[in-house]
Amino acid sequence: MLVPCPTNILQAMIYRFITLFSILTVIMPNLASNTPIVQPPIEQGIRTFLEKSLKNSPIGCTEFQLGKQPKANLTLNPMVFALAQQNELIIQPEKNNAKYMIIQLIAKPKQLFKILGDQQRQFCYAAVQLDDFNFYKTAKANIYHVSYSYQLIPINNTLLSAAKKMGPLHISNNTINLKKAATGFKQSSVFSVKN
Repeated sequence: MLVPCPTNILQAMIYRFITLFSILTVIMPNLASNTPIVQPPIEQGIRTFLEKSLKNSPIGCTEFQLGKQPKANLTLNPMVFALAQQNELIIQPEKNNAKYMIIQLIAKPKQLFKILGDQQRQFCYAAVQLDDFNFYKTAKANIYHVSYSYQLIPINNTLLSAAKKMGPLHISNNTINLKKAATGFKQSSVFSVKN
């Protein structure tokens, strides 16, 4: 059986509901819009550390030696052949010995080759992008165990086939222990990645 409610009590309840609803809509972010959600400092610190470490690592890069090279060594690096097909490198057999090849840069390469030594070069064929990570605090003070995955994004589609031959483009099950310091996160264990 329903009990009739006086009008003024019903109006008061509606007024309180509308007031509460308007307060909540002001305080809480509108999740339906593109309002950025602020990450907790620990999570953001770990993300920043991982992104910076991946960016500064040689992941997505290959090294090769200019000059005379054994032909067998070149078959281990499909990116060198891909660069030759794009007319960025010149690969020629040595005149006197078919077991060796000569690698040279073209006069004005379009791609960026980093000089590592006299004849040593590095070419970065893919950008590294952090995909996902999970972490938990260990029993040790301020130590966080982090597992993460990342992907390699080739710099252009013509290098995609060679990049796939270099190894997987999505790498997961990487782990690291990070120590939270006053200035941010520091490596507590060796930073290792699977590439």
